[in-house]
Amino acid sequence: MKKFMNYLRVAVVALTISMAMSGCSSSDNPAPAPTYNVSLVNESDAALDVDPAALSEQIIKIQTDAPLTDLSIQKVTEQSWCIATVKSTSEIAVTAGANTSTADRVAKFKLIAGSSVLEFSVTQAGANPQNVTLSIESEQLQEYSGMYSYMGQNDKAVVKVKVTTNASRWHATATAMMGNDADFVITKARGKSGEEMEFYLQPSMSEMLAGTITITAGDQSVDITVNQMTMNGATMFKLFSDENKTKAFANKTTLNFAATFDKDDATEHIKTFYVTTDGGYVTLVCKAGTDTEVEGDAAWLTAGGNLDALRISATSNTTGAERKLDVVIVDSDNWSELFRIPVVQAAK
Repeated sequence: MKKFMNYLRVAVVALTISMAMSGCSSSDNPAPAPTYNVSLVNESDAALDVDPAALSEQIIKIQTDAPLTDLSIQKVTEQSWCIATVKSTSEIAVTAGANTSTADRVAKFKLIAGSSVLEFSVTQAGANPQNVTLSIESEQLQEYSGMYSYMGQNDKAVVKVKVTTNASRWHATATAMMGNDADFVITKARGKSGEEMEFYLQPSMSEMLAGTITITAGDQSVDITVNQMTMNGATMFKLFSDENKTKAFANKTTLNFAATFDKDDATEHIKTFYVTTDGGYVTLVCKAGTDTEVEGDAAWLTAGGNLDALRISATSNTTGAERKLDVVIVDSDNWSELFRIPVVQAAK
């Protein structure tokens, strides 16, 4: 009987071990986390720099093929002043409390997408002193009695302005008085004392550019008055059918349009060409073979361009007959012809 009981105990132990080993079989191991593509839309957001004031919400744009359920945020540095959360599959929301210290502080995070990891950081500037000072200097600016100005030459020259301040950060903004705000391109709009603010002006072939670039630090600011005259009229004009400008579209080459257009193709009635020119030009739509501009119902063709591209568009032809017009490019000074495109639209 005793031998039987010992045998039974051994059998039970063996069965228990067998069941335990069965429970740990490879079929019960969790599947490895999937690998997803994940990246920032703006690479500069990998090192976000924010002001000392409380940040209600700053959005970081992301691109990923991961579902929302597989996205999460992990802290790399232990801190409580900054919070990052996944708002959607395209956005991370960042909030921060006010920084009352004069020193910068940094929070680091990881965006987890399955087995993929994207790191980013948030640096919050230190608080500004009570009496902020601000000054600028640049050999490219004209200065008179503390007032600064810049005259552009339509060459996209980058202007560098050194900023000196005891504030933790300075900021630069542009306001156009003539032209558009987009014509004033600030390539470095934020920085620390000793760093340079950088900007350039888009070449303008049709209107004068005028505006102000304002550099601010704390409660102090400095204005730079900016002007740029329109460029001289073009003496050369070339067109290409491809963006890389390898396929030339010769002067006086006929451009053909179909009579009607696919309603599901919003670009079928638009032809885009890419421009190389040395100055300003004006686009005219004229009667075929003439310099007479068309108006009213006869203007079934529209054309316009800039220093990068020329676009020509047509309306559907319901007249029952073939029709013709010319797109004529003239220089912006003397209106001398530089280029002509005969346009033919088929009959329906």
